[in-house]
Amino acid sequence: MVRRRRQPVDFVTCRHCQKRFRAITVFHLRNLHDYEGDHPILDYKAEFDLPYAMCRRSRKKISTAKEAFWDERGQHWTPADVLAEIRRLHRTGECLRRRDVPVSLYEVGRRLFGTWEAAVEQAGLNYEKVSDVRRWDREKVIERIRALAAEGVPLHATHIKEHDFGLYRTAVKLFPASWNRALQAAGFDPDEHKLPRGHWDAGSANEWVQQRVSEGQSILARDVPRDLVDFVHKRLEQPWTDF
Repeated sequence: MVRRRRQPVDFVTCRHCQKRFRAITVFHLRNLHDYEGDHPILDYKAEFDLPYAMCRRSRKKISTAKEAFWDERGQHWTPADVLAEIRRLHRTGECLRRRDVPVSLYEVGRRLFGTWEAAVEQAGLNYEKVSDVRRWDREKVIERIRALAAEGVPLHATHIKEHDFGLYRTAVKLFPASWNRALQAAGFDPDEHKLPRGHWDAGSANEWVQQRVSEGQSILARDVPRDLVDFVHKRLEQPWTDF
């Protein structure tokens, strides 16, 4: 009798293969989906605009373990302690972007206030100003698109995703699920800014790789145009790493 593998009750679904896991792991991304960067999970979350790559139960376990870790070292935080430390860092001229603050402070700030941004705002500070993180809205997206057009930058989705992923991700959020709608709001006809279909063939793909190598630039999958990776995978029927 073949026993069926039990599906986790609390799970996340891989956006590539649609399988359920308690967490999307580095091993899974590298071995099944050809991720090659130093931080596959971060790349995966950025690609699909996901806040987490593990289920709620797993996140809770990790959070509890972190709390115990800091408690053992006498570094138990209260909300007042967190706000006071945020203000102190600001007074000393420190950047309050999440990657620049101590991990323990960031983690407890997120736990107590929901997000790190909320913790900074609760301390009476403007998060955008003290973190150098730009807050997007529809008007800023439109302004950015028009500025790119004025500079002669290609406005098709493939180019924007490759060169300004933050803009693309935000546009799709604010103009629901469509880069074309963002273009229309900025006064452009999406049909005039489409990437021609089928522009890759084996010759042009090889030429692109050779040029990147000669210029000393990366040819890792994360730095390659998505449509080129898709062409190699679907048309040439091989993973990018073997191309």
